[in-house]
Amino acid sequence: MKKTVVHVWAQKARNMSDESTWGIGDQLRGLVNLKEVSWRRGWGIQVDIRSHPIEGYLCPEPSILVDRQRQEDVDFVVFDSFLAIDRYLSNSFDGHDKISLSTNGGGRWPRRVSPEAKSFARKLLQPCDELVRKLGAFVDAEYTIIHFRLGDQEMSAGRSDGFERELALLKMYMRPTDVLLTDSHAFKMRAHNELGIRVTPTVPVHVGVSGASEAYLDTLFEFFLVTSVTSHM
Repeated sequence: MKKTVVHVWAQKARNMSDESTWGIGDQLRGLVNLKEVSWRRGWGIQVDIRSHPIEGYLCPEPSILVDRQRQEDVDFVVFDSFLAIDRYLSNSFDGHDKISLSTNGGGRWPRRVSPEAKSFARKLLQPCDELVRKLGAFVDAEYTIIHFRLGDQEMSAGRSDGFERELALLKMYMRPTDVLLTDSHAFKMRAHNELGIRVTPTVPVHVGVSGASEAYLDTLFEFFLVTSVTSHM
């Protein structure tokens, strides 16, 4: 029987005392890193998102999904290298054909993401009808994106004043077709009110901190908006 790795997008884990959804980027990094190691080893890989809020907004290809895993039987594992991932999986397969774990893959992406890993991720990142409708209602013409990332701390704590430097830069570089993406709701509202730039109907939230299910719809809306854009600054 082919050995198979199951990446569990979990809110709880056997070795975690608190509950955390982790950010979508964290989970994707974990998935991609597991896939990179697995395909080189000839192992299969599947995903379980049924215990995670993202399940309500994605409709992955059935071939990559596996039945719901018991979160209480899954460990959350942090790796410091690809060698550590390979070693952990190899040891865990001792006497087993299938192993399940949750991971953010450690702190780094591969230097080059393989076509195999990209293809696998695309099979997961398929929007459901609600998300498709929301995107269709917003995207009514060709658009470009200008992106201001102010940092996780800004998204979690925030500030309600300032932004003069950011507004000056935005005014200098913005184009008529631009949609502003940013992790600061206060900055987005100031930019829209003072410069008239188009903004998304979303409220930025650090989903790995808030755990709010509805926050995933907003986050994925902006994610898919970026994947369809003609120009990104």
